[in-house]
Amino acid sequence: MYRAFDNNIDAHDAHYLLISHVVTGCRMKFLIAFINIDVSVSADLLGDASTISGVRHEIIDTTDVLYAECDSIREIEALFEQAYNYPLDNDILQSPSFKAKVLTVQPLSPFL
Repeated sequence: MYRAFDNNIDAHDAHYLLISHVVTGCRMKFLIAFINIDVSVSADLLGDASTISGVRHEIIDTTDVLYAECDSIREIEALFEQAYNYPLDNDILQSPSFKAKVLTVQPLSPFL
């Protein structure tokens, strides 16, 4: 379904690709794999299989204003979670019953 770069891409190569994007202004896309966690349950039930969704995917594009200035995968991960969980206010969850947690951020082939 998605054509990601070779799985052997290491953190240094991914960082180089992202820096190249910032310097040259080239568009990049990233595949975000994340889960939703039910946070409406008591703390002792957090992490139980019944409170965690299946893995979900979303593609982000560095032409999006939110991600345009990112220069690391960590920044993309943090901004995705912030935008997904707290889109209007940093103190109010979009959905009080669940939160998104990013599992991986993979650069996608520029030829998609």
